[in-house]
Amino acid sequence: HFFAQLAAVPPAGAVDLELRRYLERVAELLIDLLAQLPTRRFFLALVKDRQVVVRCRLSSLARRADGRLFAQLLDLLQFYQGFEINEHTGMALSHDEMLARHYDRILRLQKACFATVPQLREFALSNVGAIESREALAAHFARLDPAEFKALLQKVHLLPSDDDPALSAGDGAAWAADPAVQMEAAVAAH
Repeated sequence: HFFAQLAAVPPAGAVDLELRRYLERVAELLIDLLAQLPTRRFFLALVKDRQVVVRCRLSSLARRADGRLFAQLLDLLQFYQGFEINEHTGMALSHDEMLARHYDRILRLQKACFATVPQLREFALSNVGAIESREALAAHFARLDPAEFKALLQKVHLLPSDDDPALSAGDGAAWAADPAVQMEAAVAAH
C-alpha cells in the first residue's frame, strides 16, 4: 500500500496533505524499526531486499519542493540502513570491519561479472579503488543491455528473481523491471 500511494504522487501539482503526511509517517516508522536493535536484524533484510530507500529516492515526492521533509527522512533511513553495527551481536563495527564489508560487496560483484558477463571482464579484473565510485560503476553497468543487467543484479541478490512469489503479491514486479531502480540499486549497494 505504501508504494502504491507513493507512486500516486504526481511530479508537479497539488498533493493531498494527508497523503504526504501518511508517507512521511511511514518513513518515520521505517526509521524507527531500523534504529531499534530487536527489530533491525529482521527488518533490515526486508528493506534491502525490496530496495525501499532506492525506490523512495526515485519517487516524485522525494524530488518535489513540498517533499523536503520526506527527502530528509530518506536521508535518515539510508543512514540507519548502513549503520555501522553488527546486526547479530549489536556491537559497533570498526572502520576496518566496515571497509572489509565494502570490499566484500565489490568482490562478490566482480566475481559474478567475471563468471557471467564477458563485457565486464575489465571491470571484474580492476582493483577496487578504480571501480568503487558511483560514476565508475554506472559507466561499466551502462554497457550492458537491460536483460543482462537485470540478470546480474539478480545473481548478486540486489533484485528478486522473476519467479519470486513475493513479487506476484503486494507491490508487484514493476519496480524490479524499472531501469532507473536497477541502476540506482546497483550503484547504491556498492
